[in-house]
Amino acid sequence: MFDIDLAVMTAAANPSAYESLGSPIRLSRSAIKMRRGRCSDNSVERSEQLRKDYQRYWRERLTGDPTALADRERLRRLLLRVSDRVDTPSLRGNAVWGHDFWRLLQDELDSIPAEKIPAGMDPDLLLGGISELANACQVWFSERFDVAQEFERLREENRGSAA
Repeated sequence: MFDIDLAVMTAAANPSAYESLGSPIRLSRSAIKMRRGRCSDNSVERSEQLRKDYQRYWRERLTGDPTALADRERLRRLLLRVSDRVDTPSLRGNAVWGHDFWRLLQDELDSIPAEKIPAGMDPDLLLGGISELANACQVWFSERFDVAQEFERLREENRGSAA
């Protein structure tokens, strides 16, 4: 009984020791931009996974397919055109527009005919390509800001939540 009483008293004296740890914040440039644009955590996670799938697709294609580089560049231009078309003044008229931008991108990518995209690609991989462009600072989900500074701030926040 004494051991049980001691365990309960210790737990009651240190309640914060038994709280769940917060999830670390994603620290890729695309995740930071989506977060600034107020995209949901679910959208950020999906974006990160699709970006990895997109990178894997091209890594596999580029090892042995002589047409892959030209296809990738053609697709990059198409994705930039789509993001430019979706990014309108009326969209930016909202104080926070990243979530709406993400949804509009998905709709636009869903409507691209299969013959305009590389073989084996689908709208989800195209969205992964948009995430890759965001990671390369070519697509934004909010007004421009200092991504490196925000990265450092979030890294410190992650350290604080892990402590």
